[in-house]
Amino acid sequence: MRRRPLADRTFKSHIAAVTNDTTSPLPRVIGAGRFALILVGITIGTAIFRVPSLIAAKSGSPGTTVVIWIIGALFATAGGLCAAELAVRVPRAGGEYALAKAIYGDRMAFVFGVTWLMLVSPASIAAVARTFADYAAVFTPLSESARRAITALVIALHTGLAMASTRIASRFIGAA
Repeated sequence: MRRRPLADRTFKSHIAAVTNDTTSPLPRVIGAGRFALILVGITIGTAIFRVPSLIAAKSGSPGTTVVIWIIGALFATAGGLCAAELAVRVPRAGGEYALAKAIYGDRMAFVFGVTWLMLVSPASIAAVARTFADYAAVFTPLSESARRAITALVIALHTGLAMASTRIASRFIGAA
């Protein structure tokens, strides 16, 4: 039987149906502490190392820069609270994909998953790895080709750890 999207059902009955589904093949291997570290890393990301100087240069004054950062912090906090509320209401393994499937149905969850897999995640990983290589170049002179090689090595290391074990990869990310 095909499940109807959330818009076709009441929220309460939908949540009851989702939370009673215990057939998820995905094990829960990341604990609350590791999840918090990963969430902070995703929220802050590498932008904190690149963006402040750009905002300060473009805003024109220190006061405007502070206001922009406060507004950004409010948006980030609101997004975090929304994500926490959804995670509590739909406690299933699978993260954002599980939420998209529960709320919008199979088709939209598939589109979300493919988009995340093919575009969002690789771009994010590449940005973090490139930032690491750029900061390594501060300590020792590196050519552009060396920076690219370091970027590729960082991506390969993270990929290998993720393929080996979710637990190992989350420990590595948490230690970094």
